[in-house]
Amino acid sequence: MNTKSDTFSVTVPEIGDFVFKRRNMRVGFAIMCEEARLLGADAAPVDETTRICVRAYASLKVQTVEAPEGWNLDDTVSYRRLVEVWTTLRTAEDAAKGGKPVKAPASVADAVAAAVEAPTNV
Repeated sequence: MNTKSDTFSVTVPEIGDFVFKRRNMRVGFAIMCEEARLLGADAAPVDETTRICVRAYASLKVQTVEAPEGWNLDDTVSYRRLVEVWTTLRTAEDAAKGGKPVKAPASVADAVAAAVEAPTNV
């Protein structure tokens, strides 16, 4: 019998408290399917920033059980916030498994925000 909860809670500073589904094989497949849906069946290879944003969106869409009031994944204020929540989720998952933690949320989120939200000279 599995006594481990199928969900866990994470607090993201300045955003709020989330409850996420624990990742298992089925959840992992659902995340991969959502990524494929977002990129399209005939997707050409994408850059690292796009891959991170798509992975973050797909993971949060599949794993979010409860989110703070006002949080809406489709109306996320910025790519930085999207990736910040996702990296906090991933850090909590890795810590629970005793694995090597992912990069600090702020550093990954800042890099994505700089790449995606940078003004263009077009």
